[in-house]
Amino acid sequence: MISVLIVDDEPLMRAGITLIVESDPTIKVTAEAENGREALEQLTIHNIDVVLLDIRMPVMDGLETLKTISEEVSPPAVIMLTATETDESIVTSLSLGALGFLLKTTPPAALISSIHSAATSQPVLSQEVISNLLELHHVPQPTALDSLSPREHDITRLIARGLTNEEICHQLFLSLSTVKTHIGRIMNKLKVSNRVQIAVTYVNSTRRG
Repeated sequence: MISVLIVDDEPLMRAGITLIVESDPTIKVTAEAENGREALEQLTIHNIDVVLLDIRMPVMDGLETLKTISEEVSPPAVIMLTATETDESIVTSLSLGALGFLLKTTPPAALISSIHSAATSQPVLSQEVISNLLELHHVPQPTALDSLSPREHDITRLIARGLTNEEICHQLFLSLSTVKTHIGRIMNKLKVSNRVQIAVTYVNSTRRG
C-alpha cells in the first residue's frame, strides 16, 4: 500500500485528489495538510511514501517545505503541484530535491500512475511543464550532448520522452543493470543529479542545436 500525504491550502482540491487516488486500491491518503508547517507535523506522525505538495500556500509554502523535507535522512518522494505551466518555482524545486512535478489539471489516470512511479523512485516527468520551463532553466549549452556516446544519447532521448528504466530496456534490448550504468555516466557527463534534469538538458539542447 502506497501511503500519500496531500498538501494543499484548498479543501476542495484535497478532497478531489483524495477521491481520485483512492480509486486505486493500492494507494491510501494517510494524511492531509493545508500548509507546509502542518505537512511537516504529519510527516513526524505517519510513515509517508509520496507527498503531493502544492507550491503556493500560506504560512509555509511548498518550496520551503520541500527544502526541509529533503534535509531528512530518508525523505519521502515529493511531487510538486502547480496550477500553471509557467511557474518558475518548479525550476527551483528541481535543485531542492523534488522527484517531479505535475499540473493540477493532470488527468486522474496520469496522477495515479505518477504516484506509483514516485513510490519506486522513478521521476515524474510532465512534458507540458518541461516544455514551458526550458527557457527558465539554466542548462548546459547545445554542445552538452556531444560528450555522450551513441548509446548514451539514445537513452537520454528516451528519458526525455518519459520512459522508465524498464521501458528503456525493452526499447533498446538492454539489461536493467546496463541501463542504470549508462544513466550514471550520463549524469556525470551532463553534470546533473537526476533524470528530470537529464530530460530538460536534452530537450533544451536539441531545440537550440
